[in-house]
Amino acid sequence: MREKILSGFTLQSSLSLTNPTSIRCTNPQGWVYTLAALSPSMLKLTLTGPDHPHPVHDNVRWSAPPVGFQSVRQEEGGDAGIVRLSMGEVDLTLDVADLTLKAEVPWMMPGSLVGAKDKLSPTTVYSDLPHRTFSSTPHGITHYSLLPGLPGASSALHLGMGEKAAPLDLTNRRFEVAGKDAANYDAWRTDPLYKHTPWLVTLRKGGGYAVGVYNASNSDGVWNVGCEVDDPWGRYKFYAQDVGGLEEYLVFGRTGQEVLTDWARLVGFPMLPPRHWLGYLASSMGYAESDSPPAQQLLEDFPRKCREEDIPCSAMHLSSGYTQVFTLNTHRYPSFPRLFEIYHAAGLRIAPNIKPFVLRTHPSFPELLRGGAFVKDEQGGLAETRIWSALPGENAGGAWLDMTSREGRDWWYSGVKGLIAAGADAMWNDNDEFSLHDDAYQCTWSLPSLPSAGTGPKEVGLVGRMTHTQLLGQTSYEALLDADGRRRPFIVTRSANVGTLQWCAGTWSGDNWTSWETLRGNVAMCLNAGMSLMHSYGHDVGGFGGPLPTIELFTRWVQSCVYNPRFCIHSFKPTLTNKAGTSTINEPWMHPSVTHLVRASIKRRYELLPYLYALHWESHELARPLNTWLGWGEFESDEEVYSRKVLEGHDFWLGTGRLLVASVCYESQIEREVYLPRTEEEPKRGYYLLSAPYSYHSPGWVTVPTPLENIAVFARVGSVIPLGKDKVTVTSREGIDRVGRSGVKAVLDDELGADGLPGVVAVDDWRGVELYPPPASASPVEEVKRYSWEWTEDDGESLKPDPTRVKVEYWVEFGEVVVRAERGKGWEVAWGSTLWVTLPRRDERSVRGARQKEEKGRVWWEVKVVRRV
Repeated sequence: MREKILSGFTLQSSLSLTNPTSIRCTNPQGWVYTLAALSPSMLKLTLTGPDHPHPVHDNVRWSAPPVGFQSVRQEEGGDAGIVRLSMGEVDLTLDVADLTLKAEVPWMMPGSLVGAKDKLSPTTVYSDLPHRTFSSTPHGITHYSLLPGLPGASSALHLGMGEKAAPLDLTNRRFEVAGKDAANYDAWRTDPLYKHTPWLVTLRKGGGYAVGVYNASNSDGVWNVGCEVDDPWGRYKFYAQDVGGLEEYLVFGRTGQEVLTDWARLVGFPMLPPRHWLGYLASSMGYAESDSPPAQQLLEDFPRKCREEDIPCSAMHLSSGYTQVFTLNTHRYPSFPRLFEIYHAAGLRIAPNIKPFVLRTHPSFPELLRGGAFVKDEQGGLAETRIWSALPGENAGGAWLDMTSREGRDWWYSGVKGLIAAGADAMWNDNDEFSLHDDAYQCTWSLPSLPSAGTGPKEVGLVGRMTHTQLLGQTSYEALLDADGRRRPFIVTRSANVGTLQWCAGTWSGDNWTSWETLRGNVAMCLNAGMSLMHSYGHDVGGFGGPLPTIELFTRWVQSCVYNPRFCIHSFKPTLTNKAGTSTINEPWMHPSVTHLVRASIKRRYELLPYLYALHWESHELARPLNTWLGWGEFESDEEVYSRKVLEGHDFWLGTGRLLVASVCYESQIEREVYLPRTEEEPKRGYYLLSAPYSYHSPGWVTVPTPLENIAVFARVGSVIPLGKDKVTVTSREGIDRVGRSGVKAVLDDELGADGLPGVVAVDDWRGVELYPPPASASPVEEVKRYSWEWTEDDGESLKPDPTRVKVEYWVEFGEVVVRAERGKGWEVAWGSTLWVTLPRRDERSVRGARQKEEKGRVWWEVKVVRRV
């Protein structure tokens, strides 16, 4: 270990300016530090020095000029003076000599801002580690800061970091900031996994403040969140970046959501996925790898099997096996375009699997080598590595594409365009961690989009492996967009840095292992991913590797994951006698005795698709995660949500404050203890258990039945949940949402297909709404409270949609439920101007002035929607 504490800094900026936008400090060894206020709640700091250049990246989308500090003054203190600054409601103190920064706010704990600052003791929300803020290593920098709380009793949670193993709270743990091909990982212990996300949120227990720290470099690193203890220095955490100087952002807010939304303003809001990719997504390497029978035969039979089992399905991920990176296996796939036509007629989209490494046996390898399309070694020769080639743990010689080279990008772009020409709808960028084992490997770096970084070869350690991942996503996106500029390109990627998510809307937790432990651990992984702007995230349901899931495990996995943003059943379970895994595939009908339960769960997801899509719009516009921890947002003031029992539990929101999902993650668990959180504003607002006619007051622990037929899902009083049909739907008869990229239209359920059978796809021409007013006994006239929610709808496919917003408001008055609905301009929804409203099961109240009908065991009330002018 070689670490030198940086000190001896002096102030170089003039503080006489009104509202200076930044300050600058230097030391005699040539290190330069800058601090700027980008907004009233966001700081940017940089630190560069000899052999430690500014990070090379394209992760930040911020374009506005810094707002400047509201006040700046210099005082005596330390070795080089103290600088006091303020921005918005945050007061900063910088000890110049060793660059120790402290941030304070005048907020009264746990919640509201009070008027007079001078009547309050300020609260420190962030502090660097005095006398040891920054240290240099031979190639990188380490940044130390204080860990809130006392030894053994942290006063804060630490969240985010993209994709990290369970449990949810990251405190007292150490993480590599890197991506690996972590196949068959342990969901509680393996690190690193697939993503590179140096974003850490500190959230005060009990609420009151949150602070986000983001390091923009793509270089690998380590976040040590209090795992290391060195007593003379007290309790601390540190980020150690392997290569280059620092570019770091501090984001301050009162809640985790405020901080997350501000961070999204910096790095970009989550992409809006096409509506088709919210349904059941099928996949298995066992389909795609088969030689006998040919894989195409197995795949062409899949839509028929879905019809036979009455399982709606929206898309197929075409796994490895159809090709050797853009080179088609014509034995397995004798008529590739026909496969897309069959799927599009059945209403399914297809995303082929594509990988950015090329084996030496690949027919294009010599051409790519001559053209300079591969990453090079330190001497400029080929950086040949061993790469995954077939079964788990098998590898062969090959090379990674250099996506900073024009040759590498052109070859990838051309291959993607070829798949689109065959009929592919989306791309599945897989195995894209770019596992390059030497920081000295060379990238060509011919990127006109980053002129400030210059041109010419750059070392992988500085630019980061994930720069290639990001460029891979960008190139796939551009090929899809160029093929049809009307459509929203969709790419699912296994690996990602922060910048990749501006090109790839979807991702997942990778090659998980079939076990109850994985089911439990994947819950926490999904929640931290959501707090890191990975909002179209999910898991391989049933487990990718390992044994086939048991009847109970598979059922519980499906029941839980239909409430995740992304729902995909996927696996690769080769055996000694069947290395393609064609006889060991996770499928909805794999256990006939529970197919009816799996079917019910998948159909419930389709019913909720308008709600899921509306939540994606909230994510896209406001950076609100679809799945959140029970203490997120307005629930941060509830002290019980910080208990170990809740933090290490497996419950989450689908839409914060609306649907609470209590998963069943243990074998033979036929009842569950569930915590129902409260808010400070409405501590007694209750919940309905959807599987039984029970209502509960919050806060508190309740014990509820969880037979194999269902997990426990609660709707919070006041929720508005829009519903659709329990099958695959298209938003209009003639729009692009109905047509696959092959040009073939989905056959509708009132039409006959080529096989003489009606289609299984419906037009989205019915909209229901579940409402959850206070129970009759708890809603006397004098306590009338109005509840409302506004959601967004569009055609589900267009790159530039013309959305419409629908608002439903309701309240209880004289024993009746009063409902008002209105809709704005924009997309002409197929369901017209009628909503069908339903109340909690066994609720005998009526909806005032509405016509009633009974269907599927529920009472529905017809409510007309008023058009806003």
